[in-house]
Amino acid sequence: MGHDPDALSDDRLDSLLRQLDPLSGVNADEPLNDRDRAVLLRIMAQPRKKTLVGAAPAPRPAPRNMALVLTMAVTAMVAMIAIVLVWPPVAPSAIALTPPPLKVSSTSQTVGEVASMAQRLLAGRAGQPAAERRVSSVGWYLQMDHPASGETIAVIVPQVIELAWNEDGSGREVTTAGIPYLADGTRLEDSTRGPEPGRVLHDITYAAGGFGTPVQQVPGESATEVKDFLAAYWNPVATSGTASDIITAIGNAFSSWTLTNQQHAHILDMLSRAPGAYIAGTALDRADREVTVIAADSTHNPDYQLLLLVSNETGRIVGTESVRLTPSGELPAGSVTSYTLWDTH
Repeated sequence: MGHDPDALSDDRLDSLLRQLDPLSGVNADEPLNDRDRAVLLRIMAQPRKKTLVGAAPAPRPAPRNMALVLTMAVTAMVAMIAIVLVWPPVAPSAIALTPPPLKVSSTSQTVGEVASMAQRLLAGRAGQPAAERRVSSVGWYLQMDHPASGETIAVIVPQVIELAWNEDGSGREVTTAGIPYLADGTRLEDSTRGPEPGRVLHDITYAAGGFGTPVQQVPGESATEVKDFLAAYWNPVATSGTASDIITAIGNAFSSWTLTNQQHAHILDMLSRAPGAYIAGTALDRADREVTVIAADSTHNPDYQLLLLVSNETGRIVGTESVRLTPSGELPAGSVTSYTLWDTH
């Protein structure tokens, strides 16, 4: 790689590791949320002859040890992030490292008004009769490409995850590569710079007891039952149910369950009553859907803002995003650090 090991002091490297740790505050004994599982998939991905922000491919760990393995693996991943970012072959300002932020237009709506609008849409649409043990989501990981020209290009490769599981913990999870694009949003036609779209990255079969999640039974439809369901997926240090706690719990829960329209309505009502939520505006999400963006600054990591995307067509919660509020190494403030989309079919 040609990196001078003396170029970084121990203090500087330690600082970078702390700044770039994408799982700061993760409890190894807690279930992984959608974002954490996406990090693990990035670590385990195996694109062709590329430098990944991640470790070498490794066998899928047993689910009961997943969080511990993730914590260990992410340390290696963060170290590689630090090396990549402090040793670009071109000036750092020439490299865009993350997806472009959503183009948000301001609106005068309140969270309560958006929740009421969504609830009206949800009530008027037919939907599944009960929550289902299946999930279809789209997320992303970051890949650094080094072509012969010496230019460094950040390639965003979305991942499509299809999960179906049973009450006994058995199931199957298939991850395929999406259509790659450059960090400025331009679609990438050169397939040699990333996994071919549709390529299966992981195909995992869970034996009985292999897939774990805090709630195994189908959650009920009442407001109380939905609140109890969501509370099972809260950050372990959450006590007051702030807006960021609820958005975090949504990401955790939606990584295992597809909920009904009524359950979405109750969650939005909870969010409208929670402290810390505000309307960032309206936007087209990364699937070109019109959404209203509900934002909350993280109460557990002040460097991050959490975004919740509510469909203006269906009223359903269709995505989450994480945005870094402070600069970190070569990442400027405002960088998108992850996104997950649902209901994309």
